[in-house]
Amino acid sequence: MPEKHTQPLPTLKYELVRAKVLPPLIATVCLLQAIFLGTFWQQHRQDLITAEKITTQRVQDLLREEMAADLEKMNTAMEVIIRDADLADALAARDHERLIEQGQPLFEQFRDNHQITHFYFHQPDRINLLRLHKELRGDLINRVTIQTAEKTERPSAGLEQGPTGNPVLRLVYPWRSNFADMSAADLFADSSTGELLGYLELGIEFEDIAKRVHDILDVELIVAVDKEFLDQQQWAARNQKLGRQSDWNEFTDHVIIDKTISDIPVEVSEAIERLDTGVERFRINNNTQTYQFISFPFNDIDNRELGYVVALKDISADVQKARQSIFHILVLTIGISASFGVGFYLFLGTVERSLNERRVKLAAATDALAQSKAQLENYSQTLEQKVEARTQEVQAKNQALEQALQELGTTQAQIVQTEKMSSLGQLVAGVAHEINNPVNFIHGNLRHVRDYTQDLLRFIGLYQTHHPNPATEITAAADEIDLDFLRSDLPKIIDSMAIGTDRIRQIVLSLRNFSRLDEAEFKTVDIHEGIDSTLLILQHRLKARPGSPAISVFKDYGQLPAVDCYPGQLNQVFMNILVNAIDALAEVRTKRTFQENQENAGKITIRTSAPNDLWVQIEMADNGPGMVDSVRQKIFDPFFTTKSIGKGTGMGMSISYQIIVEKHGGKLECFSTPDEGTEFIIQLPIRQHASEQ
Repeated sequence: MPEKHTQPLPTLKYELVRAKVLPPLIATVCLLQAIFLGTFWQQHRQDLITAEKITTQRVQDLLREEMAADLEKMNTAMEVIIRDADLADALAARDHERLIEQGQPLFEQFRDNHQITHFYFHQPDRINLLRLHKELRGDLINRVTIQTAEKTERPSAGLEQGPTGNPVLRLVYPWRSNFADMSAADLFADSSTGELLGYLELGIEFEDIAKRVHDILDVELIVAVDKEFLDQQQWAARNQKLGRQSDWNEFTDHVIIDKTISDIPVEVSEAIERLDTGVERFRINNNTQTYQFISFPFNDIDNRELGYVVALKDISADVQKARQSIFHILVLTIGISASFGVGFYLFLGTVERSLNERRVKLAAATDALAQSKAQLENYSQTLEQKVEARTQEVQAKNQALEQALQELGTTQAQIVQTEKMSSLGQLVAGVAHEINNPVNFIHGNLRHVRDYTQDLLRFIGLYQTHHPNPATEITAAADEIDLDFLRSDLPKIIDSMAIGTDRIRQIVLSLRNFSRLDEAEFKTVDIHEGIDSTLLILQHRLKARPGSPAISVFKDYGQLPAVDCYPGQLNQVFMNILVNAIDALAEVRTKRTFQENQENAGKITIRTSAPNDLWVQIEMADNGPGMVDSVRQKIFDPFFTTKSIGKGTGMGMSISYQIIVEKHGGKLECFSTPDEGTEFIIQLPIRQHASEQ
């Protein structure tokens, strides 16, 4: 017979574990880092937008409050003046000298103490009789405030813009001869009594109001008025009288009538030029300073839009703080990523070397067997023509070698699979351990951070109690940082961090249990104690919350004997089932109104029984939203979850099934009906076999 030639064995490929695992791992870490930084930056932008809206509202509210306070001051002064009989007689007699003699001291007092800058006496026909604040009289007054007072015979007040570009908050009172003998409440109760002597008018310039808003909020204000409401010559004359530089043609449609900033940046000038196109808020970078540009309409008593009020808020400190925070977070995340990368690189190197050493040994054994087989086949071919008995013997030996080769191949596959599972378990346990240490450090220190924060907030409260009127600089600093909001929001941030670290710890615990490297002690226990301890841990989740009542727990315990089990793992099963029930009920409660929650209160029912001498049964049911059958069939699959992203790992029910069925030889079943609820039934053998223990 012709000689057979065996083909050479293929060269064994070197298993590059690091080359397969590290690139996707590094890509995932980089992606998570990018998502984290992007989320942080987006949150910062949202915070700035919120701050812009708050600043706009504060400026507008404070302008209204200051004008309301000024009107109240002028109203109080008016009620005193118009009940002065001597001034009333002087007005009735049109006696300028007496009006000046008696009114000038009052005006100086109002101007020095209350910033009242305008003081008028008008005749009943609205002809000005006397201006105490300047030498001009005899002109007809046609302003809206006095015309309104004339028509209604009652006081009239509002902001009015003159042709000189000087907005004034005005208050006009009709003055009758019988006011000297009347109380403030009865002055305008009956306008038919008494002779109309004329009108008294007080005013406060808007410029003074804007300056107070600037001093309180530390915001630069610029008032830009449409040119159609001004007289160019009168406006220029007023600016020259006040010693101000003026340029009528600086802007196309508007002129600046008041500002608290010395020099207007070029970017602000460009924005003022296009105010009519809808410019409201944007950011300006001027050298090292960053300003927030805010604009809103400037209206008079007739609600005419005279122009705009522009507010410039210096946000340089906030922007610089955000940049520093992003830089620090970037450095921290890079450091953590690098540490994880180096750790995984070293760990996978060890796994790679171990795996390839075993593959080399198996390849050598396989090659040796193949060579032996080839030699035997060649020897069998040369003896084929010899004694038939020897041929039978060789065939028997060949069959034995074939069987040995098959067994060797099976052994090789088992060894490779075992090594892969061992490496996976070590990898999962290593990841859990590396994450667990820093998370425990952070979680442990959060309690001290919360205590320190409460101490500081309590100290600030004591300081505010014993020093209710601090220095102006302290008050301004408290307003700038929004101290009340900080005191309420800081504990919430710390609680959120604690919830986040606790969430990571739960994920780590799930990974460790899934890897089965964390076995508990086997013992005989009371099942009811485990259920009660689990309910005690979850007590805070069962309490009532604003808008929804508490979740009720009904326990129907039967007589159960002590059961052989792993109590820690069994408690974990109870925890997973109860937490899922609470989460399902909480989701339903958030979608219902308060009335619906009261009528359909959340309920969890727990029943225990011993059907016979060999088994115990635990039933846990809720009246939540339930599940459709397609979802229920996947409930025990690893990594399957019905919760939203970030709220579930998909490991809880898979591990629970593994604990009940594989570790204890029991049964775990799920029954659910949509809109009616879900029920889990656990069956456990009362006694375990010695081999299982």
